[in-house]
Amino acid sequence: MFRALYLIPAAFGVELRLHNDLNGRLVVNGTYGPLLAATQSTWMPLLLTADSQSLLVPGDSSPGSTANLGLSSFVPESPVLVQITSTHQPHLGVGPRSQLVSAYGSVSVLKNGGDLNLVIGANEVHNFTDTCVPESCATIQLNNDSIPFIGSIRGISDMLPEEPVYENEVSMSFHFFKEAVLFSIPSSIQDQIEHIIITNDIDLRFRNEDESYISGCTREIMDLFPTIELLIEGNHNSKVVLRFTGEDYLRFDPDSYSCYFKYVLSPDPETPILINPILFPNINVRFTQDAMELCDARDD
Repeated sequence: MFRALYLIPAAFGVELRLHNDLNGRLVVNGTYGPLLAATQSTWMPLLLTADSQSLLVPGDSSPGSTANLGLSSFVPESPVLVQITSTHQPHLGVGPRSQLVSAYGSVSVLKNGGDLNLVIGANEVHNFTDTCVPESCATIQLNNDSIPFIGSIRGISDMLPEEPVYENEVSMSFHFFKEAVLFSIPSSIQDQIEHIIITNDIDLRFRNEDESYISGCTREIMDLFPTIELLIEGNHNSKVVLRFTGEDYLRFDPDSYSCYFKYVLSPDPETPILINPILFPNINVRFTQDAMELCDARDD
């Protein structure tokens, strides 16, 4: 069930502050309701997603009803769709197929100098490359036929008994996970990780049937895990290689000295590898309707 969302045009673009919630997900403060100035408007954090859904909000709605959206002090302009779901927290999509990108040309998620920012209409605010480490930018060209797009994935570690090889021609797609997950991995990489856990007697424990964690986790233990390498390919021979160490895909909890996995296991070889690029650590990302730009974030 959908209802219309109205955005107000921004002539010069806007930059908004993001923050991480307790689960490590990206959040922007927003409000939605019948009227932005009305008391019935609802303020709450909006979870950012890299998919195409513009706005998902909890509750019920009759067909044809309308809502408005505000982001911090920014009220964008242009019609978009709101989907009413049973989710307990609203989600705001900023991916290449989102109506936010369609209305403003581009949306960027920046992670410079410890700050987290959402930039809408990035060309009007600043040059995306100015936020990047020099010569670290890569662009993946997309179109309607390249989502899912093609890529490769492998794990790399000196502790593995065999030289790892790429799983080539793997289908990949943008995805939003309920938890702070970077990507899904195939069973071949899960086998590598389990081999390292067993051979190094790492204390793996289970919260439930689907969720495990490492007890007594240290930097030395995180360094034992393989580097996961993603090769993403787009149109016109565009490609980018991304490498994630154990420190990148393990979330360390200093209170319990535990590490939690920031990936999920892909259910079968036919399922696309799912990626959530807005959560890639220390990487800035910019979405347009036909491309995804990635770069190493500058510290200054």
